[in-house]
Amino acid sequence: MGANADVIRRWCRQVWCAPRDVSLIDALLADDLRQYGVGSAEPRGKEDLRAFHAGILATFRDFRIDVTQTIEAGDTAAYCADATGIHIETGVPVKSSGSGIVKFRDGQIYETPETWDFSPLLAQIGAVPEDAVARALTGGATAGA
Repeated sequence: MGANADVIRRWCRQVWCAPRDVSLIDALLADDLRQYGVGSAEPRGKEDLRAFHAGILATFRDFRIDVTQTIEAGDTAAYCADATGIHIETGVPVKSSGSGIVKFRDGQIYETPETWDFSPLLAQIGAVPEDAVARALTGGATAGA
């Protein structure tokens, strides 16, 4: 494991898992952070991420992100991870998987396009039907129809 992969693991372990150290948002993220693909089609900055972090923690109890795989090349590292928690409103345990490509400058994250599959999580808490994605992608047709 390289230094950048270690930063990703530290980010997930210490910012997203209890006990959380939110001061690492400033320590590990560059001031000109550009995060893509999580909650917005437009790039988000450090303050947007701070608000997203607070919102997630207000919505899910025992929330955590566990890195399952990393690969590193130069100033870039990629990861796969699982997010788990308990939806506070429903008490339902949830799980989502995601991945990202993280670019580093001077030991800090400055760009990170990420992809998280929130559709199972939304189905788990009853926010959308379990077949919502399949129905949307097939014009309402379902398997076996």
